[in-house]
Amino acid sequence: TQLTLESLGLMLITLLVVHRILGLAESGLIAIFLTSAALTTRFNVVLADVDLKNEAIDILAMFAGLLWVFIGVGLLADIDTLNDSFGFVMSIADISSASTIFDRRFGDFNAVFSHNLLVLFSVSLLAFLYRAYAALLILAWNACVWGLTLTLLFRQSFVFDSAEPYRAALIGVAAILPHLVLEATAYILGAMGAINFSKSILWHSVTDSRFLDRFRSSLTAMTTAIATLLAAALLESQWAPRLLELAAQ
Repeated sequence: TQLTLESLGLMLITLLVVHRILGLAESGLIAIFLTSAALTTRFNVVLADVDLKNEAIDILAMFAGLLWVFIGVGLLADIDTLNDSFGFVMSIADISSASTIFDRRFGDFNAVFSHNLLVLFSVSLLAFLYRAYAALLILAWNACVWGLTLTLLFRQSFVFDSAEPYRAALIGVAAILPHLVLEATAYILGAMGAINFSKSILWHSVTDSRFLDRFRSSLTAMTTAIATLLAAALLESQWAPRLLELAAQ
C-alpha cells in the first residue's frame, strides 16, 4: 500500500506541476521521466530484497500506483487535452475520438508472442545498461500507455457501441486485464533479472560463488518471464477477442 500510494502521489504531483503550473507541451512524457528519477532510490531499496517473489510484488505495487494516475487522467480529460499532453501515446495507439475497445484487433498467437518477446528483450537490455532508472521508465511508460488508451477506449465504448454499456465494460475488463497483468509481470521479471545480472558482472568475478548465485537468479527470472509471456499471448490471441465479441453483441 505504501509503495502504491508513493508512486501514485509522485506521478500525480509531477503531472500537475508540469501540466498545470508550467504548462508544457507533452507534459505526460516529461512527468514520466521526472517521476522515474524520483522513484529510483525507492526502487533500489525494493531490489535489495533477496526474495524474488517479494521484489515482483513490490514492483507491481509501484506499477499499480502509476497506472491509477493515468486511468484517472483518461477518465477526466477530453481528447484535446490528451492530444496536447500525451500526443505521443495517442499517436502510437492510433486513438481517435470515435475509437472504442471493440474496434481493437488482436494478432494470432505467434505474432503476439513474437512482439512481446521483442519488447521483453528491449526491456531487459535497457535494464541491463541503465538498471533501476530504465526499469522505472519502462514501468511508467507502460502504465501511461495502458492506463490512457484502455480507459479512453472503454469510456468511448459507453457512447458508441452498446445498449448495455456497464455489462459491456465489465466483459471488456475481463477480456483485456488478464493478459496485461501477465505482460507487466513478465517485463518486471525480465528487468529484475537483467539488473541482477548487470550487478553481478560489476561486483563479482565469474569464479565467485556469488556471481553464480546471481546468474542463476537472473536465469530463473528470465525463464519465468518467457513462460509468463506465453500465457499472456495465449490469452490475448484467444480469450480477449472472444469475450469482446460477446460484449459487443
